[in-house]
Amino acid sequence: MERDYNGLSLFFIVTFNRIGEIIQLETKRYMDENNVETTWVIKAEDYKEMNNVFIPTAFDVLWRLDEGDFSYAKFSITQVEYNKPEKF
Repeated sequence: MERDYNGLSLFFIVTFNRIGEIIQLETKRYMDENNVETTWVIKAEDYKEMNNVFIPTAFDVLWRLDEGDFSYAKFSITQVEYNKPEKF
C-alpha cells in the first residue's frame, strides 16, 4: 500500500490473517540520525467491536534489527470516539 500526502510518499507491506484482519504493517524508517533505513513493524491483534466497528485493540511497535526484534512501544485501545472534531 502506498499513499501520498503533501508530496510525501509512504509505503507499507500489509499482512492479513485468514479472516481478513490486518495483523502487521511493515515499512522502512530512519531509526536514528545515521540515515540508515531500518525495518519498522506494527503488530496488531485482539480485535474487538467498538462503536459497531471491529478494530485491533493491541499493538506492538518494533524495530527489526540484525540481532533480533526490538519492541519499543506497546499500545492498547480501550475507547474509540468517531466524528469528534475537537482536540482531546
